Amino acid sequence: MPRVNQFTDTRAKLIAARVGILALADELKNISRACQVAGISRTHFYDLMDAFERSGRDGLAPTEPGGEAELAVGGLDHGASTPCGTG
Repeated sequence: MPRVNQFTDTRAKLIAARVGILALADELKNISRACQVAGISRTHFYDLMDAFERSGRDGLAPTEPGGEAELAVGGLDHGASTPCGTG
């Protein structure tokens, strides 16, 4: 089995966590509550949502410091593959 590059693995986990936050908001039907659970601000949530709407999962990927997609998250993963009912 080939070894996964550490950056690739970290990138995939971060994208999954961000997708999970969007999915949690959809599941709860309450953005404020999802943000509380995830430990992020609503402003940050809307940044995530905008990035996802513009570029899909790739929009949630980390970039260089200060880059457009550099968005910190609380590290949740709720196992959803398509957030906010988009799939």
